[in-house]
Amino acid sequence: MYRRNILNNILDTLSDTPVVFLRGARQTGKSTLVRKIANGPYPARYVTLDNAAIFSAASADPTGFLAGVKKPVVIDEAQRVRNLFLAIKEDVDQNRAPGRYLLTGSTNILAIPKVADALAGRMELLTLWPLSISELKEGGENTQDVFFDRGFPSRFHPRTDFDLAETIVAGGFPEPVQRGRLIDEGEPGSSLMSQQSSTGTSETWPRFKTLQFCQDFSSFSPLEQQPCTISRKYREAVGFRTAHSPDT
Repeated sequence: MYRRNILNNILDTLSDTPVVFLRGARQTGKSTLVRKIANGPYPARYVTLDNAAIFSAASADPTGFLAGVKKPVVIDEAQRVRNLFLAIKEDVDQNRAPGRYLLTGSTNILAIPKVADALAGRMELLTLWPLSISELKEGGENTQDVFFDRGFPSRFHPRTDFDLAETIVAGGFPEPVQRGRLIDEGEPGSSLMSQQSSTGTSETWPRFKTLQFCQDFSSFSPLEQQPCTISRKYREAVGFRTAHSPDT
C-alpha cells in the first residue's frame, strides 16, 4: 500500500478539529487510507454507507444512528445521507472534542447549502488527490516541499530509473496503476506501454473511467434509474473542463 503524503496533515487536523472531511475523486484511495488510520494512529470505529444495512439505518434515523456509534468514528461515503450532517452538527455542539468524526466522500459538500451551513466552524476539509510522483516512487516526501526547501538543489538526487513519460501515461489512480493496465486505445502516449501486456490492456482504462463516471453521474442525475448512456466524447469534454478545477 502506498504511503500518502497527506497522512500527517489528517492526523494533525484530527487533533484540534471535531470533524474532518476527506474528499477526493472515486478510487483515489480514500477508503484504504482511512481504514489504515482507524486501525493505527487514530483508533476509531469504521463504518461505510456503501453497506446497505448501515445506509438504511443512517437514512431512517440519522440522530439515532450516530447515538449508537462509539466515537471517534470514521464514516466512509458520508455524502450519501445528507441529513447525517445535521445530526453530526447537533452531536458536535454537545461535545466539541477534537477528532470525533473522520468523514470521506467524493462530493464537494461545500456546494450543498444545508451541509455547508451546518458544519461551518466545526469541520476541516482536506483533499486527497491521485498518487503523486513521490508517492508512486515511495519517496516519502512531497516533491514540492523539496523544491522550496533551503537545501535545494543540493539534497535533490534524481533517480536513474525514473521515466517521466511512463509516469504521465500511468496516471495516479491506485487501482489501475497496480494493475499495470493503463493504455487507452488511441490516446497520446499509449504506445509507450503497449508492449507490457497483451491481455486486453487497451480496454481496461476506458472501462475504469466509464464505471467511475457513471457512478458519480447517477448520484446527482435525475435520470439515475436509467442506464448510463453518456457518450465518450461528452465524458471527455466534461473531464477536460473540470480537470482544471476539482470543485466544479
